[in-house]
Amino acid sequence: MPTALTAPAVLRAAVECGAVPSDAVISRSGDARWVARGLAHHAWITRAAGEVLSWGISVGDAEHAAVMEPYGGIAVLVRGDGGAVAWPGGVGAELALVVRGTLGRAAGLVADRVELCALLASLGDVRRDGLRVWLPASNYPARLVKALVLARAAGDLGMEERIIASLHRPPVVLDHGGTLDVLEAARHWAVRFAAVLGAPIPLDEVTGPTAR
Repeated sequence: MPTALTAPAVLRAAVECGAVPSDAVISRSGDARWVARGLAHHAWITRAAGEVLSWGISVGDAEHAAVMEPYGGIAVLVRGDGGAVAWPGGVGAELALVVRGTLGRAAGLVADRVELCALLASLGDVRRDGLRVWLPASNYPARLVKALVLARAAGDLGMEERIIASLHRPPVVLDHGGTLDVLEAARHWAVRFAAVLGAPIPLDEVTGPTAR
């Protein structure tokens, strides 16, 4: 009986077929890390019950990855939005098809910092081409503050203006029926993020690019 594929073996196959960059660092636990276009990628796969391939990719700003790590970085999580994916039975065309259709497509979903910023500023999940960017409304204020930090770092005044407007929007209605005061919650997160970033994060006006 052939030996079952391990998670690292699947990731190595993803590198071989171009779904994951050749400079990705693959761990024994079944995850891979790489940086492309100024974005830090952390992909993982596991063999779930029922011979199902469970996977996801976190895509975040590489510049702020280390300092913002206690708060999950300035990143979004991309996963599949369709049915279950069967664990591949072996190497070859079947495996290449699986990793290209999952990790390969997800790795290219966030093109650059501008798109990352726009995704972070979205009120809810974004679905695109069978992929889903997980953006729960409950962490919307924290995501807006992260998006604001990124917009200022990139010098994108238009994006900064849109985020400031979103911060001052009416309360958000959550799934359980409660409401969330976006600006009040954002001020809480701004204080926390500012502590690790080493600079205040104004939420009431456009300030332009942050000092380097």
